[in-house]
Amino acid sequence: MKAVVLVFAILATACALVECTKNKTNRCTGEKNGTKLVDFDDCHKYILCTSQKEVSKKCGNKDDFDAVTLECVKKASANCFAAPEEVEIPTEEPVPVCNTQFAADCTQYWSCETGAPTLKDCLEGYFYYEPLRSCLPGDAQICELYKV
Repeated sequence: MKAVVLVFAILATACALVECTKNKTNRCTGEKNGTKLVDFDDCHKYILCTSQKEVSKKCGNKDDFDAVTLECVKKASANCFAAPEEVEIPTEEPVPVCNTQFAADCTQYWSCETGAPTLKDCLEGYFYYEPLRSCLPGDAQICELYKV
């Protein structure tokens, strides 16, 4: 048990000394001073390895870092290998089904009396009860019929 605690303490100290960061590796470890690496977060920047540590540098105003030549070049001719931005994929709204409870509020329901689904409200103190396809008195907070 003491050995496990000792190993843990040594690892924690070593991690603190080399400035460990969660989920981030130092890409300059083992690289020569002056080595340039792509900054995947920003095409306008690059990483310069100095004493095996990453130093963020910026290209000039009209330049981006070219990931092929590893030099700052005009934006129009730069090969940027930035990480892709997260794209929100649009989701289709669910098609309302006639005579069903509105998903966000059990005091509302979809009616198709006119042919197209229309959102309707139950009377106050009522909620839509799908098995009987009608609004019934009950606890609208928890969408349950009153118990007798």
